[in-house]
Order: sequence, then structure tokens, then C-alpha cells
Amino acid sequence: MFSTLPAGREILAIPCWIYAIVTANTPETYALVVYSSPLIGETDEMFRPVNDYLAGKCYWLPINYYVEDPEMIGGADHRVYSIYPRCPGVDVPHVCAE
Repeated sequence: MFSTLPAGREILAIPCWIYAIVTANTPETYALVVYSSPLIGETDEMFRPVNDYLAGKCYWLPINYYVEDPEMIGGADHRVYSIYPRCPGVDVPHVCAE
């Protein structure tokens, strides 16, 4: 399944565990696509590069679902973070870095 994700700048790749890439999303945002084993929590060391990348950025997680994938350990969580180059303001739902 990971091979069907969009091309972009790779942030992280640990086969069968976690992949993360940055790619274009919309004219107003870019995307951080994370495809990871559900055995990896957001506070786990393997997830740290994702958290480091998100640090100091305004973002929103509009896509987050589980996928049956025999090539991943325990299936996969597919997350797509929309990242704003600048804060979109209080009227737009997001985690704010400001």
C-alpha cells in the first residue's frame, strides 16, 4: 500500500513499521503523509521524526484511518496532516504553533 502514496520528500522510512513523506496538498497547504503500524504510538521513539517535523508548524489532521496491509506489522494507520505555511487564524481548525 505504501507504494501507492504520492511522491514527495521522505522524512522517515523504516520498512514494515513507518513511512513519512512531505508532498503538495493544496495551494494553501502541503501535506505530511504518515503510514505506520498501529503498534507505533505518537509518543514512541520511531514516531519522533514526525513529531519533530510538526513542531513549530500549524497543522490539522483531516485524514486518519486504519488500513489492512499485510506488508505492515499489524496493518497500518494512514494519516495525512495538512500543514499551513503560516497560521490560518482562529476560524480554521488546527493545532497552532503560535
